[in-house]
Amino acid sequence: SKLADEGKEIILAMHSYGGFPGTESARGLARADRQAKKLNGGIVRLVYFSAFLAEEGQSLRDVTGATAESVLTQD
Repeated sequence: SKLADEGKEIILAMHSYGGFPGTESARGLARADRQAKKLNGGIVRLVYFSAFLAEEGQSLRDVTGATAESVLTQD
C-alpha cells in the first residue's frame, strides 16, 4: 500500500504458498480500483511463480487434494 500511495505501478510476484497471502494482500490495491477512488498508483499485474492459484474461498488443501491422512506430521 505504501508504494501505491506513492503513485507507483506495482507488479506483485508470488512464489509457492506465497500465492495465497499475496493475493489476499492485493485486495483493494488494483490500479483500476484506486483510480475509481481518484487515487494514483496500484497493482497492475499479479505474477505467480510455481505458486498456488486458488478460487476465492479455497484452501491449499482444497487445491492440492490433500487429506488429513496424506499430510505428514511430526510429534
